[in-house]
Amino acid sequence: MRRWLVPVLGMVAVGLAAMSFVTPWWTIQTQGAFFHWPVDGTRQLGLFGWTLQWSTSGPGPNQTTTQSSNYANQTEMGTVFRVALVLDIAGTACGAAMVAFMAIPRLRPSLRNGVPVLGGLGFLFVLAAAIFVLIQLPAAANADLFPSALFQSGSSPTVSAFWGSGSVFSPHYAATASYGAGWAWYALVAASGLFLADPLLWVHLRGSQAAAAFRPEN
Repeated sequence: MRRWLVPVLGMVAVGLAAMSFVTPWWTIQTQGAFFHWPVDGTRQLGLFGWTLQWSTSGPGPNQTTTQSSNYANQTEMGTVFRVALVLDIAGTACGAAMVAFMAIPRLRPSLRNGVPVLGGLGFLFVLAAAIFVLIQLPAAANADLFPSALFQSGSSPTVSAFWGSGSVFSPHYAATASYGAGWAWYALVAASGLFLADPLLWVHLRGSQAAAAFRPEN
């Protein structure tokens, strides 16, 4: 196996982890009606804020509106994503250091021996970020997006898991919602697997090269 493949896989892992900083971690899609006018919307939540796009059709021309904001008014979700951000930064930094230690020529052996440790830390940090959001975000979304005070005359929706669907009813609005992981979450899970596999492959190749170097010639 070619030696260049190992750092390339590491760079792919770092790229996937870095992609999670700018792509959505969670997506909510709704379809419903407001005063009998069809309304469709998509809310995408990332580490630094959310984007909401909805379209309406009814009397007059169809309209599409986009709104973006940080989590200043959604403190529960903001807390979840701040923790995820710290873990994501730590994991990405460990992964980048792992690739650097693999690729830099004539690196001191004591530093190069840290490649498996850095890969293991990268794996743990980014996987912890993904799992933390998986567990904590549904409850945070219930608190921030669906407070019961907004639905006193109807039903208050409940997000019961990271993936799922539900219905929203209030006096003038009815909708179905589906929600689940966004691209960033899947990218982070993939990055965690590569952070674990890449240093193991690197150790295997080093062992094979060392064995070949000491193999007696016939």
